[in-house]
Order: sequence, then C-alpha cells, then structure tokens
Amino acid sequence: MPDKGQDSGQIQLTAILKGLICSFIILIITSIILGFLFSMINVLSEDLINRILLAINYAAIFIGGIYTAREASCKGWLNGGLMGFCYMFIIMILGVQLVGIGLNLEVLLRIMSGFLAGAVGGVIGVNLK
Repeated sequence: MPDKGQDSGQIQLTAILKGLICSFIILIITSIILGFLFSMINVLSEDLINRILLAINYAAIFIGGIYTAREASCKGWLNGGLMGFCYMFIIMILGVQLVGIGLNLEVLLRIMSGFLAGAVGGVIGVNLK
C-alpha cells in the first residue's frame, strides 16, 4: 500500500487548507488597505470598486495556488485548482448568506474561474520548488 506522505501524488488537504488561509489573509489585508484608500478617494464608481475587489480575489487565489502547490509538491494544478474552487465556494456561500445573491450562471463561472486561477498558480508553484 503506498504511503500517503507528501510525495504520494494525491490531493493534499493540509496544503489546500494552508493555501486557503494564505489566500484569505491576503484578501483581508488588501481589502483593509483598499477600503482605507477608497474612503479617501470618492471618485471611483461602485462598479469599478467591485471589479477591483474581484481582481483582488483572483490574485489571492493565484498566490494561494502557488503556496498550495509548493506545500503539496505534487499535482500543482489539481491542488491549486481545488484550493481556488474551495475559496470561491466559501466566498459565494458567504455572499448567499450575507448579501442574498442567488445561484446563477455568473456565480458558477466565478467558481470555475477560481479553480482556473488556483490551477495556474499551482502549476507555477509546483515548479518553483
């Protein structure tokens, strides 16, 4: 029976969890900084602010994918992609509970985009080791 260690080539749940934590820390820090900046600059439209925040989410997923793959040291695309999927799934669940957004095609596309951003980060991260 193969060892379920770091080099088993499987999904690494610990690495995914660490990547999620890393991504959420990045999101929180950048959101606080941008919130402060946006309060000082009242010129930006709400639509532009939403686009900037969405870009920050994907950047956090990308960086979290890199971190996840470095921790997993195998199957970077899969581990990073699953981290991105879980990240966006959590964000969308919070959106449903707190804001009342509905489940539609746009939400599903964002979740899949989260998987892709994490997978790309994972491909890069696994090759950085």
